[in-house]
Amino acid sequence: MAVLPCLLPGSTYAAGELKGKFSVVHSRVIDLTVESTTYTSATLIWTSPRTSGNRGPWVQYDLRYARTAINTEARWQAATPVAGLPPPQPPGTPERTTVIGLDPCTNYFFAIKAVDAQGRWSNLSNSPLGRTLCYTEGGGGIGGLPAAYTAYPLTLSVNMLGRVASARVSSEGELASTLVAKDPSEKHTFELDKGTKVVLAEGRVPELLKFSEASVALPPPENTVVLGKVYQFEAFATALSPPSPVNISPSARLLLSYEPEQVPENAVEISIAYYDAEKGWQMLEPVPGAVAEVGKVHGVVSHFTPFAIMARLAEPAPASFQVTRLVIEPTRVRQEEEVTVSVEVANTGGRTGEYRLVLTVDGEVREVRTLTLDPGAVKMVSFTLKGYMPGWHTVEVAGLTGQFEVVEEAVGVSRWWWLAAVVLCAVIVLVIYRVARRKAAR
Repeated sequence: MAVLPCLLPGSTYAAGELKGKFSVVHSRVIDLTVESTTYTSATLIWTSPRTSGNRGPWVQYDLRYARTAINTEARWQAATPVAGLPPPQPPGTPERTTVIGLDPCTNYFFAIKAVDAQGRWSNLSNSPLGRTLCYTEGGGGIGGLPAAYTAYPLTLSVNMLGRVASARVSSEGELASTLVAKDPSEKHTFELDKGTKVVLAEGRVPELLKFSEASVALPPPENTVVLGKVYQFEAFATALSPPSPVNISPSARLLLSYEPEQVPENAVEISIAYYDAEKGWQMLEPVPGAVAEVGKVHGVVSHFTPFAIMARLAEPAPASFQVTRLVIEPTRVRQEEEVTVSVEVANTGGRTGEYRLVLTVDGEVREVRTLTLDPGAVKMVSFTLKGYMPGWHTVEVAGLTGQFEVVEEAVGVSRWWWLAAVVLCAVIVLVIYRVARRKAAR
């Protein structure tokens, strides 16, 4: 709200207060203009609005039309909303959209609002008038209609990420002319040749084909990456109806662009893929006889599903295992002591795999382990041995060999100590006995 106190008498704002009667001027956030019209559509332009005060960025537009000027809130509420508007671009950016499904030779008034993330709406825009084209008398058609309009009375519009292209179609869905639709950045193109038939599953002719970013995440197949975004193509009987399956014959051509620097070094093929609910992602057939330049890829389209640019990567090398670092601890033990045998196993291949590790002692298999390792994974594996006869024993794991020695119990030292103790005790007893007898004899 802007107030112009400089135009008011001094008494009105004496003592720092606004007094008396004055006018409040509401600033318009958006100035809307009707750029052009056809028999059944109107193209509108405006500039993405700037924010003011404590408002955040604008997140959504609400565009409406009516047969009378939309200059009050009541008329705004009663007006017909336009579906499928793209979100606001950065402030100060030119915006354009085409409203389809209008009646020929009719006056239409338009108005627009914007809303921020907190749900606060802007003021109502101006309400420009646009008049759709009228039929001309003696135009060669029925009832004064132009001949082209009589043969192709319907309009098919293609909305490519907010940019709309239109063409006339017959009651059977046949295009009167080639239709080329591009997105605002002109990175993506959808082409329908003259004579192509576009019909919905229920037999109706669609009024709108819409190309937009997919709202559901669809993971790519194994060994494949998505370049850029996943897009959704949908067909609508009217701008406000739910999407419907569509058939295009002959097939249309879809050309999508990608950033070459996003392509992985091990990519071997780049193509457009479409998503099948039962089979998952399937590669789209390329346009026959056409070669796309670097950064672009194309395919033929006969029905609508999610689409994406897929880069197929080189098949990874199979799992390959390397066994190293055989360690035996300790290498000299008594029979009741344990020996630990360890090796390091690494998967040097490109896939997850299993490896069968076999430990042999003196040529006999003592233990078998099965390992599952991911690519690049390394794991230490240990075995425990015990109870072998005295002597040297040979250990072998995956071609690596080593030895350990089992010795007797310190050459029977413990048993000799017991024997010496017994003899010593006997000697002591004998000496005491003899001493005692001598004393008794005296």
